[in-house]
Amino acid sequence: MEILFGIIPILFVLIIYLGPIVFIVWFAIKIIKIQKEQTEILLRIADKLEK
Repeated sequence: MEILFGIIPILFVLIIYLGPIVFIVWFAIKIIKIQKEQTEILLRIADKLEK
């Protein structure tokens, strides 16, 4: 039981420090995907305008 009380604070610290890092990485990947999709759409529009 004492081991459990020693592990719980470590888990909370890991969640507090790693949570924002994971969120930032996920957010950056999401934005990069959206930018790629927008670039593809704009390239298709530009090709149609050139024809």
